[in-house]
Amino acid sequence: MNSFKSLSTPLLLAFIVGLLAACAGPQTISAKHAKATRSNQMAQAVNPAAGQAPAAPMGLDGQKAEQVIKAYRADKGKASSGRLISNVAQ
Repeated sequence: MNSFKSLSTPLLLAFIVGLLAACAGPQTISAKHAKATRSNQMAQAVNPAAGQAPAAPMGLDGQKAEQVIKAYRADKGKASSGRLISNVAQ
């Protein structure tokens, strides 16, 4: 048991040193990386200038909204099924 403790400390120290040595290395990301990323983002954008122009306010004109509400309230929600049934029977 005592020999395990004396052996485990150097092994743990060697593992930590090896791990740190593996992380320390040359920089793998070049200076062109940011430029490439930026150009990829611009290529995938549908409209790059979309956030720059102020958007028109969303909403309906009062008269149009009134027509839509009247049509919605007048609708009974029943579909004509005569043609559907005759097409199925054939």
